[in-house]
Amino acid sequence: MRNKVVRWFAGVALTCGALPAMAQEPPKAAPKELPKVTEVAGAPAPIWAPVTGVYMEPQNTHAPRFYAGAEYLMWWIKSAPVVPLVTTGTGTPPTPPTGAPLNDSAGVLGSGNATVVLGGSDIDFGMFSGGRFTVGGWNCDGSLGLEASGFFLAQQSQRSSVGSDAAGNPLLTIPFLNAAGQETAAILTVPANIFGFVLAGTATLEARSELWGAEANGMFNLRQTSTSRLDGLIGFRYASLEESLRFGFASTLSVGGTPLNTFTTNDQYDTRSQFYGAQLGLRYHQDLGKFFVDVTGKIALGTNENIATVNGSSTDNTGTSAKGFFVPGAAVGSQSRHDFSVMPEVTAALGMHITQNLSASVGYNFMYWSNVVRPGDQIDRQGNAVQSNTALFNTTDFWAQGINFGAQYKY
Repeated sequence: MRNKVVRWFAGVALTCGALPAMAQEPPKAAPKELPKVTEVAGAPAPIWAPVTGVYMEPQNTHAPRFYAGAEYLMWWIKSAPVVPLVTTGTGTPPTPPTGAPLNDSAGVLGSGNATVVLGGSDIDFGMFSGGRFTVGGWNCDGSLGLEASGFFLAQQSQRSSVGSDAAGNPLLTIPFLNAAGQETAAILTVPANIFGFVLAGTATLEARSELWGAEANGMFNLRQTSTSRLDGLIGFRYASLEESLRFGFASTLSVGGTPLNTFTTNDQYDTRSQFYGAQLGLRYHQDLGKFFVDVTGKIALGTNENIATVNGSSTDNTGTSAKGFFVPGAAVGSQSRHDFSVMPEVTAALGMHITQNLSASVGYNFMYWSNVVRPGDQIDRQGNAVQSNTALFNTTDFWAQGINFGAQYKY
């Protein structure tokens, strides 16, 4: 396939005269200087070369034979969802070790004595930095072309934690659903004045996200004037969204200042959505003298390969088990399925011609993606209570948007 593409570009170069040494064309006469051009009704507007004022025929002015571009991406993505993970309150804490649902229990959601202090709100990853690279070319008459491009957003992470002091203050609990589907909570930390022992510890939430993709399109001209061009696009698109979320805690049980046991748990959720689809699009270019405007709209229809991997672990002075707080041992492992997905994208840019071959631009990009899996949506708040052994596979929509700063070289 790569050899065919190389041969295609080489053929265009030879046919169009991009390699004059190989084509061995005879020297052409210098263009005629015309101080004044008379326009003919119905004919394309004449074009004057910058600076020299040399008359040029208005043919394929907006279809470079070859071009390459690079962009710096300053993007944001849709925040990642996550359920309430740690709460605090002022009522009576759940009775250890069962976490019996008491209406006035501290930290039990819906009790009136619960304040979420970790999780419960979407995770904002902030600004992503990335890049996009494009290469393409047109045939001699500017009617057909090929283009390939790829982009990436560098991995971004967020980490937050909450904990008690050595005396177990403040009281912290982990809310969950029992086997009957009722809200309850488990003690994470507790001061000595409530049960006569101290449970001191810390809970941590870590999240990671990474996005990249690539596409290849055939291009065909639909309409062209001396200052504008409308092209159609048809091709293939791929995209990958990889994310992870880890929730863990460590609590030490002490009586009279003597540590008796340390409890640790880790719940790990990893998700990946990979899109494969066919793509159609339109691209419009308008010259405005030294400046220009480019607008591109595309829509891809295809399938998502959604993968969810769930792992858990727990340790205390009796040993280690392969389950977390929310993740039962039976659910550990990876599962996958395919979902229909749609991915539209719009890009608009304002650019400036720096030289005849070099231009720079700044623009805006918005991309939407349906039916992706994200790790926070896979937390089963009743998982350990009912020993569920399947992934939830909750899907949601996703978007990415931001500003692009680019440069392009063409000839």
